[in-house]
This record gives sequence, structure tokens and C-alpha cells, in this order.
Amino acid sequence: MAFTAMIERARLSDLIVTDYDPSTGYTHDDINVTPPAASAPVTLGTVVFRAKSIDPAAPYAVLSAGTDVVATNEFAVVFGDHYAFNPSFVPKAIATGKFNAIAVRRGPSALKEYHLKKITQDVGGAALTDAQFASLKELLKLQGIVVLDTVEAV
Repeated sequence: MAFTAMIERARLSDLIVTDYDPSTGYTHDDINVTPPAASAPVTLGTVVFRAKSIDPAAPYAVLSAGTDVVATNEFAVVFGDHYAFNPSFVPKAIATGKFNAIAVRRGPSALKEYHLKKITQDVGGAALTDAQFASLKELLKLQGIVVLDTVEAV
């Protein structure tokens, strides 16, 4: 009997460990993400930011440098297009009264450090240093989003 190659698919559990009553969507928000240059896709776990605001339609930008990791910004972690979980998509242009992405924006939530590091360092994202990533974890924690440490060796 021949072996069939397995297709590895992204799952929401690759990123989210737990969040408060997922059936209500309390920790999830519709947001607007400014489309990255050259129609680059936004992938599962992409960290986005904006200046702290009470305007729900104020757009977020994809984290592109460690200089964006500051206390005057708020952050969200994208996990889908406006309709549902989607591991990779190109955000539609921002339209009045519409949203183009879904993200974890507040807690209580717990996310996997491994996946966030992979996105911010390995996939050409923000390329954060270890110190900048530690700061990002702390800022997310202030929003109620705990990034659980990855255990690399026992």
C-alpha cells in the first residue's frame, strides 16, 4: 500500500490556546487592516497596530518594525478575513461601514508564542528582536492577551 503525502493545513488552534467563551466572540473583533503593499497576504497570527483610539473603524497597519512596539499603540492578532477563519488572505480595500478582517483584540485570551514568533520573525513580518518581542508580549498582556511561553526543552 502506497503512502499518501499529508497536506499540512493551518488551524485556528495553531495560534489560539483559549479565549473567553468563543461562542460569543467576546475576544474577537471586526477590524480594518490597511492592505499591505503589493497585495501581500495577511497570514494567521499577523500582528497589527494602530494608535490607541475609540473609533472602531480606525484602521490597523501590519506591524513592520520594532519601532511600532510602543505603549501608545494598541495591537490585534489577525486570524481571518471579515467572514471567518482564513489562514491567508489579501485584505479588501477599506470601505465605509465595512470591515475586512477578524482579530483577537482583547482578553481574556491565550495565544501561542511559537506561532507569533514564527510570523513576526521567520516569515518576513516585523522581524522583531527578542527584546522587542518581549515588549510586544507585555503590551498584549496589558490588553488581556497572554502569549504563552513556548517550552523548547524539558
